[in-house]
Amino acid sequence: MPSEAGRDIAREAREKAIKYREAVKCLDDCERFSFEDVLKINEIAGNPIEGPKLRQMWDMSMDTIAGKEGFKRTLRDTLIEGIEAFESVAKRIEKQ
Repeated sequence: MPSEAGRDIAREAREKAIKYREAVKCLDDCERFSFEDVLKINEIAGNPIEGPKLRQMWDMSMDTIAGKEGFKRTLRDTLIEGIEAFESVAKRIEKQ
């Protein structure tokens, strides 16, 4: 059985996975993907990336062939990886 601290970490990991799932749903529901959507998704996920840094990433992606669709695809992939990582942490702790 995990310690109280371990249970807290597992709970926080599960909560973060839930937030990331909500962010993926929001991303998938975007009709016209824009920088404002990126800000909203970042807020839903509870990420600490500040607006100016996100703007820089957004602007840089517009200079590539993939453009905003590439940014959207990368953002989605990153969120999915985060969900998997948080769930894995929670499961490992809960097995203790």
